[in-house]
Amino acid sequence: MIFTGAPASSRRLSLTLAPMALDRSIIPALDRNGAQRRVAANLRAFTWHLLVVVCLFHLSISHCTAASQSDWNDCKSQDLDVNIPACTRIIEDAGTSDADRITAHNLRAAAYLTQHSYISAGKDFSNVIKLDPRNIAALGGRAITNFRRNDRDQAAMDFSIAKRLDPRKLDAMVASSDDLKEIADYAAQSPPPKNQLDTTLETLVPKVPTCQPGFRLDGSTCVAISCPVGQKLDAGNCVPIVCWPGYRLDGSTCVAISCPAGQRLDGGNCMPIVCGSGYRLDGSSCVAITCPAGQRLDGSYCMPIVCGSGYRLDGSSCVAITCPAGQRLEGSTCVQLWNSVAGGIWKVNGNVHVAIGYSGLRTSAQDAKDTAESFCRQSGRNCKAVGAWTSGCVYITVGSNRGGAGWSSAATTDEAMRKCRSNGYNCKAPIGGCVD
Repeated sequence: MIFTGAPASSRRLSLTLAPMALDRSIIPALDRNGAQRRVAANLRAFTWHLLVVVCLFHLSISHCTAASQSDWNDCKSQDLDVNIPACTRIIEDAGTSDADRITAHNLRAAAYLTQHSYISAGKDFSNVIKLDPRNIAALGGRAITNFRRNDRDQAAMDFSIAKRLDPRKLDAMVASSDDLKEIADYAAQSPPPKNQLDTTLETLVPKVPTCQPGFRLDGSTCVAISCPVGQKLDAGNCVPIVCWPGYRLDGSTCVAISCPAGQRLDGGNCMPIVCGSGYRLDGSSCVAITCPAGQRLDGSYCMPIVCGSGYRLDGSSCVAITCPAGQRLEGSTCVQLWNSVAGGIWKVNGNVHVAIGYSGLRTSAQDAKDTAESFCRQSGRNCKAVGAWTSGCVYITVGSNRGGAGWSSAATTDEAMRKCRSNGYNCKAPIGGCVD
């Protein structure tokens, strides 16, 4: 037979009680024949086997193998005069745990069985069953006490309950007990009514409702499991909610992380958006930088376009400057061109002298006149410009004969020579040029 429970501590119990009076109401008269002695010997052998099993299965090794506590050592003693009082002291000590009290009841019940005190043994087994309704050893022990008292139906009931609860453990007990073998035979021949067995078992070991996943037992009712904020139900347990990257926990829900303008999601955090060279941030997007006309992109900035000498800005491009007729390029500017001719006449000792000058291309009318007069004065006197022109050509020539000298100007060299010769002069090659 197997019992449950073990002493919870190694302290010595200080409370001393008188031994419990033995119930000898059913102790048979002292038998003197060999058969009765063999029955008593068998019962004692079974009872002490029960004590050994209790020790092996339900007491700590120190309690079973070391005499570290006097009351427990006495309670396990085979000396009934020592055993029963010691177990009684342990049972009645208010500080004894339920597990230790179960062990002490079982040990004392075994001693009572040895004395044939079946009523007292049955009470001890019943007390164990009250504390532990699934204690197969106590159910088997009580079945023996009832069977010995000739209450075979109750013995069959206890045996059948034990069979329902743990058939393997009960079979191990039956294998070592002639009493339980006899009870097993009787229960097989005269089993208790099923409805009566079911009712008794339900009263002794109430069924615990099995709740569906997501529910828990509250008393005898299954109620839905409610997890705190930030947790979810997983296989009947509340566990922290872990959101995927890009999501955050809002109460008990994972919601997508929304970054403000100018930021982007990196892992699970919002980080500033940094655009590459040539791009700018527009809201939360990088867009190509477009520079206005007259500017160019330098890195990520628009800078004014500066064209070199001889070029001008056309939109966003530098193009060569082309000046119109009559102008020329100076740096990056077209300036108007002028030319002029000058002539001078004077006498020396009655002889007439003539001088001429050409300005070349100049950027103003006055400059053209002054330059023409300057060249003229290099070889003569009384030089005066005859005009300034911004287009076309002008040429001037000088001529002389025995009677005098003079100069003539025209738009072509031929015309200038013709005019000069028309005065009867021997004319020199004209000087001048064109503004074109």
